Formats: sequence, structure tokens, C-alpha cells
Amino acid sequence: MNKEIDLSRFAMRTDLADEIVNSSKNDEYSVVNKKYEDVSISYITIHKDSNSFNKKKGDYVSIEFNNVEDRKNKDIVKEVLVDNLKEMLKKYSFEKVLVVGLGNENFMADALGPMSADEVIVTSHIFEFDPESIKEGTKCVSLLVPGVMGKTGLETADIVKSVVDFYNPDIIIFVDALASRSITRVNRVIQLCDTGIEPGSGVGNNRKPMNEEYLGVPCIAIGVATVVASTSIVSETIDFIEKIYGEIPLKNSLFKDENKHQIIADILEEKGLNMILTPKQIDEDMKNIAYVIGNSINEALHDVTFLL
Repeated sequence: MNKEIDLSRFAMRTDLADEIVNSSKNDEYSVVNKKYEDVSISYITIHKDSNSFNKKKGDYVSIEFNNVEDRKNKDIVKEVLVDNLKEMLKKYSFEKVLVVGLGNENFMADALGPMSADEVIVTSHIFEFDPESIKEGTKCVSLLVPGVMGKTGLETADIVKSVVDFYNPDIIIFVDALASRSITRVNRVIQLCDTGIEPGSGVGNNRKPMNEEYLGVPCIAIGVATVVASTSIVSETIDFIEKIYGEIPLKNSLFKDENKHQIIADILEEKGLNMILTPKQIDEDMKNIAYVIGNSINEALHDVTFLL
């Protein structure tokens, strides 16, 4: 157990900005927290690219909810997401939109992008072939589901770049699955940001980033934490036990905060248990959340009730 472990591969993995910053304000970022019904909303602005938590400069919105299993909850979460997506889109002047559903549709924990894409209303072909039928307030929307490198053999960012060069959109909206550091937040948080996306960064499988710098187009990303590392689950379980029964009486205060993640990562690595996990109800969760995200994109983009 004495070998050094690269803790960044196991501990504290997250794509969510609100899990990296705290509630206080400093020169690197600012945080504002709000509440609407049962939905908690965190607005985080990162002021500079060079920062201590390796997040790009920009705006991040976290929308945390209990569930979207019933119609009322769906509608409330969708209302919050639509309002915040519209607000973020106000910064840009655009008519042509490319929506990109990232992920692997055959792996449910990574299927959020393709499933949300199924809900998006596509209009670009109507603009080309039947423009007279388009109602005022309708945006020109195209859709891309590029798949994953394991299936295509191609870097996803390069596929997106080739389509962008051909289609010349004014803005891109990405949808992708993310990672959380807390089991209690899996499938319970939608993150919206204007910095693009770095696929796989939360699970240690970094791919080429898809952002304005690479694609030459403003990029908005919508993501949901669908997975959590086993290290985080074990750590949180210990925290729950200590909260209920008191501190675990181990020799030399083994599980003090500064040692806990290192010990857990070490043990899980030794046993080959450094896994990325998702809840058993992932199928139903993805169906509901994809509905919310896809239809939120439709409502945020178009100023008409009936498009066709």
C-alpha cells in the first residue's frame, strides 16, 4: 500500500462548477444562489482562464432538483432551464443553430446527448426547401449526433468541426453527460455554461475540447451528472456513517479529511475497484431528463408555439 497513486484519477472527479467553488466570493469567481419552488439555482461566474480549479472563464448555471418523475416537477425544471437558456442566448446574435447530442446511445449513462437530440425540432431543411411555410420567430436549427470515437474511429471534435465548416452556424448548443463528485447529485443537476465542453474530463478520459477557440463559433453546453466515481461513493458513505454514529475510531485518526481520499483511492486501486458508477434507475431518469432538455431547447430557441 506504499506505492504512489495519482489521486486525480479517482478522487473528487466532477464536471460541475458548483462542486469546485464554494459559496464565498474571491477574485477568481463569484457565486449567487437562488431558489424557485423546489429547484435550487447557482450562478457562477469565473472571471479568468488562469485559476486554481482549471475551469474556463465564463458563466455556469447549476439547476438542482429532487426528480423529474412527475409532470409537475418536469414542468418546473423545464421552466427554469428555458429561462436560463434564453438569458444565456441573449448575449449572442444568431439565426442558424447547430444542436449537438454527444455520447453513446447504446450506453444509457452516456446517452443523454442522443436522447435529448431526439426531442429537438429540426427546421433547417424547411428553411431551404419551403421557406414560405416558416413562421416568424422560428430559428434555423440543424442537429448532429456524432457518436463516439470507439464506434466511429474519429475524434468527435473533428466531426463537429467539419460540420461547422460546412453549415456555418451562428451558435452551437451541446448536450452531454457529466460526472459528479456526490452520489446524491447524480441525475439531479443540470449544468448550463457558455464555455463549450471537454468530453470525458470528469471520468479521466479527456478528449479534444469543443469550444469557440477550436470551432470558431460561440458554444453553449447543457449537461447532467449521470455518473460518480466509486471513490466518492465510499467517501460519502463514511461521512454518512460518521454523521449518524460519530467519528470512526481508527488508530492515528486514519480517516481525517486530509487522508481519507488518498486511503480510499489507494485501497480501490489495489483491489481493482476504481469504477465509474451510475444508478440502477438510469433508464427512466434519462428518459425524463432528455425530455426536459430537448424541449427546453425548442422553447428557448423559437418564439412560436407551433412550428410546423
